[in-house]
Amino acid sequence: MTNDPTQLRKLQEIFLPYYTERRKLLFGNDFEKPLARFVHYTSADTAIKIIRTKRLWMRNALCMADYREVKHGHAILSSFFKDPLKGGRFCTAIDGCIPGGAQQILNQFDQATNLITSGTYITSLSEHDDTENDIGRLSMWRAFGSDARVALVFDIPAISKGSVALNLMFSPVCYLPEADVHASLMQAVGNIDKERSFLQSLGQQTVVVYAHTLLLAAVTCLKHPGFHEEREWRAIHLPNLNASKIMDSSLETVAGVPQLVYKIPLDAKRDPVLSDLDLSRLLTQVVVGPTDYGPAVGASFVAELSQLGVPNADKRVVLSDIPLRA
Repeated sequence: MTNDPTQLRKLQEIFLPYYTERRKLLFGNDFEKPLARFVHYTSADTAIKIIRTKRLWMRNALCMADYREVKHGHAILSSFFKDPLKGGRFCTAIDGCIPGGAQQILNQFDQATNLITSGTYITSLSEHDDTENDIGRLSMWRAFGSDARVALVFDIPAISKGSVALNLMFSPVCYLPEADVHASLMQAVGNIDKERSFLQSLGQQTVVVYAHTLLLAAVTCLKHPGFHEEREWRAIHLPNLNASKIMDSSLETVAGVPQLVYKIPLDAKRDPVLSDLDLSRLLTQVVVGPTDYGPAVGASFVAELSQLGVPNADKRVVLSDIPLRA
């Protein structure tokens, strides 16, 4: 699979038009905005561990709380390919670029359920507005129970050598109903026809692998429209298809369940290529959610950030005063 950032972006534009539209809203048409703000809502305990270790955990899709949404996404894409007209047009477009490629992609997609359960790792962030700097988002605070909650606010680069080296895809969650998802896939079919020469220049294996990878990303990023206010993006790693030598992993126990966890190293000491993803550079703010222990929790994060070498740590930690009913 290609690791050329320019080729990767063009392939994303071809196969994932919805992703392209969302990306342009945040970063501009030609990445006029080099950074966009995202937030990771989690427990205070987990947030402390992220800062101390400079590692952001990615869990297997099967172990995620909303794994049923992955099944939802797979069902929507399956219905597209089973439709003789829509699936037929997709196959014709792919075979027009690389003869026999469509059947390879569909055969791999048929096995996607097993791959999702065994080899797709995810971590979630949400788009963050400046209006949320001091309070966070009420619906997200509610999602993490009654313990102390924290929002870690990051400035994510539009173009990252580190994410390419880690073989990470960073994709928006799609909250469209089935008919609109099918319409977006038909738009991709048109893009494949239009970019036939470019795809042919990459060679069959690159196109097959990348088309299959993007379809898996689409499966893991389709959710019911009722969740739209989350405005979620997902970092996705597929070690069975495209492992990275600098991605860390270990067996961990989460909520009593032993599982393999991949850990995004937000640490330039792990490898210099990760300098644009170093936590001290990415993390711009910590919002402490509603809790009776706000001042104590806030002071703890100031101490952790200072230990990390983050300048003006006391100004980066704020206590949300948003009212949260029990």
